[in-house]
Amino acid sequence: MLYDISLPLDGTTPTYPGDPELRLESYTKPSGTQLTKIAMGSHTGTHIDAPSHSIANAESIGGFVLEDFYGAARVIDVPARIDVESLE
Repeated sequence: MLYDISLPLDGTTPTYPGDPELRLESYTKPSGTQLTKIAMGSHTGTHIDAPSHSIANAESIGGFVLEDFYGAARVIDVPARIDVESLE
């Protein structure tokens, strides 16, 4: 069984300090259909940093496949800022 542990994109979504805040703008088109404009920094909410983010000449995120990002895990609920007590 697979569980998606991604954080929702809403007013409570965390961002890295100093990065742009998440902005969601709803629109109704003349046809009546609705859409949402999303503006955010790349470190918003649940995300993956490619090795090239911090290592010169390292692999980009495009070099990975979905299977690289799932497997056995223990999911725990911790506060927004992870501390030693939460991990213990």
